[in-house]
Amino acid sequence: MFDGHGLLRSEKAHAGTTAAIGFVMLLVGSTGLVGFRSRYYASSIGRGSRRHSPFAFEEYAWHDWLLVVVGLAVVALAIVRWRALGRQLSSLKAEQDHRFFLRAGAPRAIHGLLLQVAKRDGEVTARERELVHRVLLHELTEKVVPQDLVNWSTKPADRNPVVSARMLARILEPHERLQVLRWCHKVAEADGELTEDESILLRDLERELRSTAARGANPIVQ
Repeated sequence: MFDGHGLLRSEKAHAGTTAAIGFVMLLVGSTGLVGFRSRYYASSIGRGSRRHSPFAFEEYAWHDWLLVVVGLAVVALAIVRWRALGRQLSSLKAEQDHRFFLRAGAPRAIHGLLLQVAKRDGEVTARERELVHRVLLHELTEKVVPQDLVNWSTKPADRNPVVSARMLARILEPHERLQVLRWCHKVAEADGELTEDESILLRDLERELRSTAARGANPIVQ
């Protein structure tokens, strides 16, 4: 999976390194640490061949001014970039935290959706309920234990199945949505026949689950 945090942290570190390089250039230029020592260069450039204080501007040579100007530009641009990347990291973390909590409820939402599909032609049969439980216990990569199914069945979600599918479409990857759709078909066909109401519902669910949704979530189904 694409690691947005890692990429942004790496770019932020590079921006910090660039700012440090710019600061070194500024320090060297403003103190005259790079002074030409030979008589030839000393005679050709005159003043500025010795070290000087940062504010002794009259002693700056052309190469000192060059380092100061370039160093200031590098530091300024790198700091702006570093702060922008920091804001992007904070925004990404907030978005992914929100997404994590949404996806934490995905197994229960899938459970409720499958039961609503099973109820479409009347009461949920033992065969349909067993199929739903088997799917959640064995085909989800996120851990679901039998006690979860007991808890969810005690207070089942009474949400419209189309609304549930629309919510799942926002937090699941495309291949996950298609898998959920296949489970819906399996549950609808578990009693050996497909009624007209079930066919209409499956078409509505397919429209929702095949729609464009947010990307970048961790897979929860195989």
